[in-house]
Amino acid sequence: METGVDEGIWSRARTRLTARSTWVGLCYLLLKFPVGIASFTLVVTTLTVSIGLLTAPLTYSLVEDGIQLGV
Repeated sequence: METGVDEGIWSRARTRLTARSTWVGLCYLLLKFPVGIASFTLVVTTLTVSIGLLTAPLTYSLVEDGIQLGV
């Protein structure tokens, strides 16, 4: 394949779209997306619960009725 200046943008785009590596990379990213969402949710939930439980003694003294964990 010639990589000169004469090559147009459409032929370069067609070459990229027909390349197997492009589609393998896209499939990899699509499979990685749910894993990223799950790990982000797990990290945020863990940090939030940890911070809430660590600050519970401080908020317990500020609230008259105490803290209710659950129903």
